[in-house]
Amino acid sequence: MASITQPVAVVTAAEQTHPLGMTVGSFVSVSLDPQLVSVSLHNGSRTLAAALATGRLGISVLGADAAPIGAQFAARGRDRFAGIAWTMQAGLPRLTAAPTWISCRVAQAIPAGDHRIVLAAVQAVEHRPGATLTYRDRTFGTHVPVTRPSTREGTR
Repeated sequence: MASITQPVAVVTAAEQTHPLGMTVGSFVSVSLDPQLVSVSLHNGSRTLAAALATGRLGISVLGADAAPIGAQFAARGRDRFAGIAWTMQAGLPRLTAAPTWISCRVAQAIPAGDHRIVLAAVQAVEHRPGATLTYRDRTFGTHVPVTRPSTREGTR
């Protein structure tokens, strides 16, 4: 599965006022009506536990220049928020550098092996233009558009 390009996002939740978060490559838009997204979180994750306890989670979709942030939130055994600009927004930690922020209500958590697929109802979205960070073949990168012909010659 490493050869499949995935967007990189940091999923956040809070225990009281203590921020929790982790990098995921499993962020997916599921439905437009109603607006639903999903993320897969490890069963032993404190972020998952807090999201299930509070019924809320945040998703900061990282920009193309945020590979160090993606790596930091993927690391174990450290304060993932150390040195990272963030704020509490609607009771959820939000990474201020992320061009896209989504606040969600947990709709369902589906057991899936050693993970839970969290289906979440979107409550608010904020977006700034910019390229999104991706992950493929164990390397951070970004999407490069395929050049499209300027005319549709030869088509009917």
